Amino acid sequence: MSNDLCSKKIIMLTRPYGQAYGMIELVRKLGWPAYNEPIVEIEPISGPVGWSSNIAAIAVTSPNGARCLESVAGLARTIPVFAVGSATADELRLRGFSNIDVSDGTAQTLIQRLTKRMPRHTGVIAHVSGEHIACDIAAELSARGYRSIRVVVYRANLRQTLTETGQVLCRTNQIGGVICMSKRIAAQLTVLLRKHQQMQILQSVPAVAMSLPIADQLHQDGWRKIRVASEPSMAATLDALAMKNRAKSWLRAPN
Repeated sequence: MSNDLCSKKIIMLTRPYGQAYGMIELVRKLGWPAYNEPIVEIEPISGPVGWSSNIAAIAVTSPNGARCLESVAGLARTIPVFAVGSATADELRLRGFSNIDVSDGTAQTLIQRLTKRMPRHTGVIAHVSGEHIACDIAAELSARGYRSIRVVVYRANLRQTLTETGQVLCRTNQIGGVICMSKRIAAQLTVLLRKHQQMQILQSVPAVAMSLPIADQLHQDGWRKIRVASEPSMAATLDALAMKNRAKSWLRAPN
């Protein structure tokens, strides 16, 4: 299986503002120039007043949720926090949280680890999230007999246009690959490419998806070259970009 990414072209990331610097450096170390085109803008919002007073543990699946915990009054930094991914855990540590259980991959892994460590009678488990979620952790924990709530602490607002730089890079054929780490972002990227009449990107540029649901969204939207990470993590996504672990990373095209 050949690597069809041009080493002289730019890898486009699709992370929110301010959240791509580390990944840009990792892509550059793999040999590609990189640029971030933010498809969503994060807007912190206030959760319900006093929600943290009777919480026994917290589940958080993204760095955005972790950042928003900083402003929650009365939240002990020693409270057990179950996090998905090292990036989320790093944000928690920066904000003083010390009792962190890190799950690799998905919310389902987090649920498995939480239910093994926390007894059902322990108290209320709070799932701290954005408005749009792929997995309702609070609902799944409730179904397992836990007392749980979901606390929405941010919105991920979809941008309605590509940046000027993004438009120029697409129009002048400088994009060599696109990385998508969210199904919602993948769908909106296609919407924006269509809006700016840059649909040739879908035919010629490989897209690297962090998970199969993201790949399915890209496939549904008409992308012809799609790589899927072997597991839903940043490291595996970069491996798929570099064509490492080839037995687990693959290309597909619409029928």
